[in-house]
Amino acid sequence: MNDSSGRSDRPPLYLQVRAVVLERIEKGVWKPGEGLPSEFALAAELGVSQGTLRKGLDSLVRDQLLVRRQG
Repeated sequence: MNDSSGRSDRPPLYLQVRAVVLERIEKGVWKPGEGLPSEFALAAELGVSQGTLRKGLDSLVRDQLLVRRQG
């Protein structure tokens, strides 16, 4: 639903991505120390751009809820 300024009542997409990733971690979809799917695959699954996905993941890294490793 949009308010008078045309904005949606929903949080920004990157925060929605963050919430989905946190929920999956909490539910045990991904175990501690286990790698997440690639950014490309996860962005496609969630229907967002890689930039939006990366922004959501970056917020989790900043809050020390995820550790980013290459490879």
